[in-house]
Amino acid sequence: MKTSIQTIFAKLPGQLAWTTHNVISHPLMEITYWAARPFGLQRARAISTWVHDCTIPIDRGEEKLGSREPSRES
Repeated sequence: MKTSIQTIFAKLPGQLAWTTHNVISHPLMEITYWAARPFGLQRARAISTWVHDCTIPIDRGEEKLGSREPSRES
């Protein structure tokens, strides 16, 4: 299911979308985890995972980092 946040991220150029995800979403994920932690471990994990997952840029067929096969030069 595509969230409105993913729609915003989809409008950003590929690397900018991933940079924004990494710079904003990962720290926000940690903050939400620790804020929700007093309400239980499972709830904290669920909320922080949701924050993370709803900000992952939608795949637009771009080559992902590390997706190339390593060269087999001898």
